[in-house]
Amino acid sequence: MTTTATRPQTPVATAGGRPGVDSPLRRGILGWLAAVLAVSVLFSELHGGGWYARSVGVMTLIAALGVGGRSLRLNHDLIVVCQLVAGFEFVLLMFTPGELAGGTLPTRAAFRQLGHLTRTAWHQLFVLTPPLHPDGALTFAVVCMAALVALAVDLVAGSAGKVALAGVPLLAMEIFPVAFGQESGALFLAPAVAFLMLIAEKRDRLAPRIGVVVLALAMVVPSVTPKINGRYEAHKGFGQTTKAKTITTLNPLVTMRGDLVQPIDTDLMNITTTSAHPGDVYLRTVTLDSFDGTEWKAGKRKVDSFDPQLADPVGLSPAIDVSPVDTTISAAAGFESDYLPMPYPTIKVTVPGQWRLDPLTENIVSHKGRDQISGLNYSVTSDDLNAKASDVASNIAITSYLEPYLQLPTDIAASVKQAAQRITADAKGPLEIGQALQAWFTAPGNFVYDLKTTPGTGDQAIVDFLRFRHGFCEQFAATMAVMARMLGIPARVDVGFTSGRLGDAGNRIISAHDAHAWPELWLPNIGWERFEPTPGSASSDPHAPNWLITKQQQNQTPDTGQSTESTPSPQPGSSSAGSSAGASSADSGQADCSATPDAPQCQSPNTPPTPNPPAQRPLWKTLLYFWSWLPLLLLLSPALVRVLRRRRRWAVIAAARAPGAAAADAAEAAWSELRDEALDLGYPWPVARTPRQTSAQLTADGGLSAVGAGALTHVSGTVERTRYARAGTAVAVPDQLRAAAIHVEAELRRNAGPWRRVLAVALPKSLWVGAVAVVNRGRADGRPWARALLPRRAGD
Repeated sequence: MTTTATRPQTPVATAGGRPGVDSPLRRGILGWLAAVLAVSVLFSELHGGGWYARSVGVMTLIAALGVGGRSLRLNHDLIVVCQLVAGFEFVLLMFTPGELAGGTLPTRAAFRQLGHLTRTAWHQLFVLTPPLHPDGALTFAVVCMAALVALAVDLVAGSAGKVALAGVPLLAMEIFPVAFGQESGALFLAPAVAFLMLIAEKRDRLAPRIGVVVLALAMVVPSVTPKINGRYEAHKGFGQTTKAKTITTLNPLVTMRGDLVQPIDTDLMNITTTSAHPGDVYLRTVTLDSFDGTEWKAGKRKVDSFDPQLADPVGLSPAIDVSPVDTTISAAAGFESDYLPMPYPTIKVTVPGQWRLDPLTENIVSHKGRDQISGLNYSVTSDDLNAKASDVASNIAITSYLEPYLQLPTDIAASVKQAAQRITADAKGPLEIGQALQAWFTAPGNFVYDLKTTPGTGDQAIVDFLRFRHGFCEQFAATMAVMARMLGIPARVDVGFTSGRLGDAGNRIISAHDAHAWPELWLPNIGWERFEPTPGSASSDPHAPNWLITKQQQNQTPDTGQSTESTPSPQPGSSSAGSSAGASSADSGQADCSATPDAPQCQSPNTPPTPNPPAQRPLWKTLLYFWSWLPLLLLLSPALVRVLRRRRRWAVIAAARAPGAAAADAAEAAWSELRDEALDLGYPWPVARTPRQTSAQLTADGGLSAVGAGALTHVSGTVERTRYARAGTAVAVPDQLRAAAIHVEAELRRNAGPWRRVLAVALPKSLWVGAVAVVNRGRADGRPWARALLPRRAGD
């Protein structure tokens, strides 16, 4: 009588001492749900749902790969690599759809676009005031952050089983709305609840205590997290040195950008002026006189004690007719600025408080911080120039004072200078050159005012601006100033505010959306004079000085002394952009194609227009792209599943090396792998025979050599001993089992022939046999699904 020894089934003990199953599938699903809940806390900062739908999409993709990979017992490092590749491809398809080779592979242009999105998003995070309406750049940042959170949670909780550590990325999400000064309300509980779900899954006796700690942290962290000034904290400008200390100011271009893109416009100043042209009264705050190829900035200069009576304007000839203008400015409570906004050229300033003067630019900087101007009333006396074109000399005498305003980096793109020379080919003298540049930038259809353009005033930003023809005042001012220097005209960039809108009492109201940048060019006998290259479609309603507007520009933007209603700026690729440009061209005539041969309306029908920056792909198209790979995945899935099953069996054999591990698992894994390989290659494998009988038949059918037959006997003998021998019988070393199985498989494949080897890879028969066996077991157990898939035949 033969006694069969069966292995006792040992329940898996959990950390709490209770029997159960620590399911990677359940942990993965709960980790995904936890990440989705944690990211939802950003609803306190971001409007709309598009960013959240895309975030959930990439988190679902990462979680599915993690759950699937662990179910197939893949190496954890391989799972992470697959998740990173899939997440990166998702981002590429979503945000750079037009820059991919073959619709899939990233190109240099795709990486450049990702870099622009990253810089723009980083910029906006520090200059915008939440709650925000996220554009493509912010959505890109949120999707990337969501992907990292999902990957961290899946890796820590799902793969490593360290549920407690998963709370770090989950609770970190709570810091974002708090740090930017937003009240998240009940949403602050989302990360905590998500973490408690994972803790409960672990069935740990410490779970209740950990849960209490987590909830306490969720309530305490918001109250102790330092608030970040969302608009200015991370962007320092330059230092103004006095005898007492260095006054550090903030980047004026960043500040201006923050004002322009505020979702809700805010009134900052109320002014009353005696100017005959109140619509031309710009308030200058700071002058940027240094260009290093990366950005326009103000150098580090020494400031003097402030004297209300300022020096005469540099370069202004006494022969020029001027009219004194008195302007009273009332700053709103809460308005902050390092500099004192005032017209130029200024003669006298009456202002309370402690201020310092930069004599080089006549910028007045606060000595007591940005909030000194809040609620302040002050008056300025300035000059209105009644100049004429004949007042401007034709040649510029370059002095030591003017030399710094001509400096440019040596490696600046040559295409910028070529464009400047082409535009001003017919201009004579600095005045005509400035007017030609100004007219070219503002010509209908040449450029589109677009606040969604990536910020920047450096060499590459200027090249991109001239290529795509989309930008806002920052690019217009920086590009014209660089072109002027290239043509021998001293130039610099001013940052401040336009004239705002007309109030009910004849006053003018200046708001955040009136923030502006413009170039100043040096004109002989005039000195510094502002030009206006930004189109009138900008929300700040920019106007060039009255005497610098050519007849063509006067027809485009008549100066009524009042603010006009601003037209929403057309966006790249939108139909409104084309229609507005076409309407303007129809009203004002065609652009000068001799000066702008590469303008959209000057191109021939066979020449494609200058491409707009790529738009982000809709979520449904991205998901559809992944679904388009489904037929190919279905064709490859049998081979992939077969490979994964083989890897899982080798992993079982490797795990049997551990002390106390069941040797039967390793033996059965090696035997199952030989069975599947034989079936795939077309060799018979009778189910009713013993391992010894099956080994003898496979040796004959497969034409195994003596070495191969010995290896097969080694595996079958080990299976017999683990199945039928009494407990404690010595069995083969796991590594020897794997080596023997691999040797037998190699001989079987070699003797099977090429056609059977191809079928074994593409259509492994073992998968079908295994599926039928599963259905048969289900039918024997009375499972309804099994009876539906394989109905009982007559006579069964």
